[in-house]
Amino acid sequence: MFSLLNGWLALGALGGSIPIVIHLLNRRRFRIVRWAAMEFLLASLRKNFRRVRIENLLLLLLRVLMIVLMALAIARPVITESGLMSALGTESRHVVIILDNSLSMRYREGADTCFSRAQGAARGILESLNKGDVASLLAMSDAAEPMVKEATLDIDLVKREVKRAEAGWGGTDVRKALVAAADLLSASKKPRKDIFIITDMQARGWGKKGEKPSAELRAALDRLAEEAKVFVVDVGCREPENLAVTRLVPSFKVVGTGSSTEFQVEVTNFGRTRKSGVRVSFLIDKFNQDARKLDIAPGETEAATFSHTFHKKGAHVVQVRLSEDRLAADNLRHLAVNVEEFVPVLLVNGETSTEIDENETYHIARALKPPAAPGSPRPSHIEPTTITEFDISATDFEKYRLVVLANLASLPAEDVVPRLEDYVKQGGALVVFLGDRVDATFYNQRLFKDGAGLLPARLGLEVGSVGEDKKAVHIDLAKPVHPAFQHFTGETAFYVTRSILFFKYFDLKLPKDTENIRVVAQFDTGSPAIVERTYGRGRVMLFASSCDTEWNNFARRAAYPVVMNDLVSDLATGDYEQRNVIVHQPYRRTFAPEELIETVKIRPPGDAAQETELRPYPVRTAPKKDRPDSAMPVVTEILFPDTDIAGPHELEPRKKDGTKHPIEYFAVNSPPEESDLKRYSADEAKEAIKGLEFKYATGVTDLELAVRQSRTGSELARSILLALLAVCCIELILGQRFGR
Repeated sequence: MFSLLNGWLALGALGGSIPIVIHLLNRRRFRIVRWAAMEFLLASLRKNFRRVRIENLLLLLLRVLMIVLMALAIARPVITESGLMSALGTESRHVVIILDNSLSMRYREGADTCFSRAQGAARGILESLNKGDVASLLAMSDAAEPMVKEATLDIDLVKREVKRAEAGWGGTDVRKALVAAADLLSASKKPRKDIFIITDMQARGWGKKGEKPSAELRAALDRLAEEAKVFVVDVGCREPENLAVTRLVPSFKVVGTGSSTEFQVEVTNFGRTRKSGVRVSFLIDKFNQDARKLDIAPGETEAATFSHTFHKKGAHVVQVRLSEDRLAADNLRHLAVNVEEFVPVLLVNGETSTEIDENETYHIARALKPPAAPGSPRPSHIEPTTITEFDISATDFEKYRLVVLANLASLPAEDVVPRLEDYVKQGGALVVFLGDRVDATFYNQRLFKDGAGLLPARLGLEVGSVGEDKKAVHIDLAKPVHPAFQHFTGETAFYVTRSILFFKYFDLKLPKDTENIRVVAQFDTGSPAIVERTYGRGRVMLFASSCDTEWNNFARRAAYPVVMNDLVSDLATGDYEQRNVIVHQPYRRTFAPEELIETVKIRPPGDAAQETELRPYPVRTAPKKDRPDSAMPVVTEILFPDTDIAGPHELEPRKKDGTKHPIEYFAVNSPPEESDLKRYSADEAKEAIKGLEFKYATGVTDLELAVRQSRTGSELARSILLALLAVCCIELILGQRFGR
């Protein structure tokens, strides 16, 4: 197939007709006049007329050919089929090398890792390039990061980047890499475009078989099918074996001083053989505390529980380590915890009574802080404070990690709703229980606001009765089960779904836009029972019934204190998720106004890691209602996006007066699914990404053969320029000879 890279410039070939047109026009202007003195000269010319005419025509053709060849060279014709014409051309390529640097590429086989083999394959590709070829380099993990983004003729630069590259700690996403490569090639003018994906063929990196590609990927695949060749270089191990720590969490997110905290650990065998006597070590602040030995069948996960009592509040790092295997990077998992003396929770009592046990918040207060015998360890590190609805106007919500509104008719002051909204937006948590005192109109107008307010649902009519004709309904937990009900799954779900009876509730109506809304549980009538939503950086949970025993018997069941404590543990410890992130997930830390933080230094793990200094930026200022001329103290935060190294990161805030803030930690972990080294064959990879065609190679020699078999894109510009030079020389020589 013949094509032109600069097709419109080929119109310049029409310039070759100009000498011919001039010649024809000049012939028409001649008028023959007989002149006696010229007869002798004409008689002499007639003898050489035929020879001179041929010479002039030859020179005319050569000059026309010069113009045509010059125009064609500028238009850059390309032969896109193999054969004699392709052999006359010169290859001109834009090569994009996609280098898999995910955690699985750290797998060691003998003296080499998958990544070191990938570096060798990349060097081989670069060394095979011809003069005039250009190259780009992409690092492929769960984010496609350009290492050499712009197409460059400096192949040595790309080689240096390949040599300097290291395997990372993240997952794998071939789809993102293909989109990024297609974007790089879209602006390229090279006639031949090649993509080399150097990977270990880990199955999860390609996606599920038959998974429908996104619109962005579909467009990228269509572009690549038209203009590029894709090669996949397999540098993986054929039958990898791997053990990994896939889970490390506290049984209760509120970790307090002076009482034992349990940590749940899971270890998974991703290999094909049974592993016996696997040593699992438990560390606190890098010091060994305990160890277990596990026997793990192939493809199975075994759990272990470790306990520890913290005697010092503040930041601590919990770690679990396995004995060494071929992929050591996932043998260590990290958890950053903040040990506290107590977690403050505000309970707003909407129905007061002289009888203590008839107050709306009586049961929830006892559930969060059960009475303890004198001298015995504190049973809970949650510290509830109860106020009435009339005290809420003077309450500073910022002092509490969670606010509970229990059967409030309305909110008494105008500024309470805006302050609650601001509190939740900045990361606070709000729980709303309904009841017989609730003014549904107020809640819908001021708190729901047609889906734009705090509440995740609009309040409909009251359903049911608490009289003699009362009928009970049950709840069903939505999947996946919310952390508040994490202890009631499987057989234990009975204690929530069947033993709890609801006699009366509000019929909750979800808004049209449910993107940030989650139904936690629903009544067997189909009406939502518990609904949660994210609001800014905080969360709001709405219960359709009451938190006392007036509308249900929940507070009288053994599951009640468990659910309430798990609820507070999940909602009131939002910083737990912030302190523990996955590789490439940004870390965010918010500072209260009174902390007066000026700078924050972050030190990643490792002796050679580079320290980063950040300045907190303001995220909220708002005028006080009672003092419009003043502003609320500024809440500041930092955002650290460079979480590409797994391990505990040290955070050192410095105050404006120069004093140090206590050292903190946040932990970065690799995605546990990246430890599953199951591989795809070439056919399975093509099935996972429908529409992707590629040549598969398992080594440099195999790759060279695949490249030769797919040669396309021979550009004729150089041959045309050589032909133009030859024609110019011939025209010059003949012109001088004919003119003698």
